[in-house]
Amino acid sequence: MTGSEAALKEERRQRALEAAENLRTMIRAANGGMLPTGVVDALIAERRAEAAREAAEFAASQTNKNNE
Repeated sequence: MTGSEAALKEERRQRALEAAENLRTMIRAANGGMLPTGVVDALIAERRAEAAREAAEFAASQTNKNNE
């Protein structure tokens, strides 16, 4: 790697770090100064509950088809 390639790589790394910090700052500002915690867990729990409802609806529709 040449010196200019290394400098470009370092510049890109610095920009990525700055972008990540800017994102964290925006998220904190949107959440009262704190990073949200448990968001992924909450989304997974919500999706599991939704999937259970969908499975129950599907099972009921299959039962109705078989009873016709």
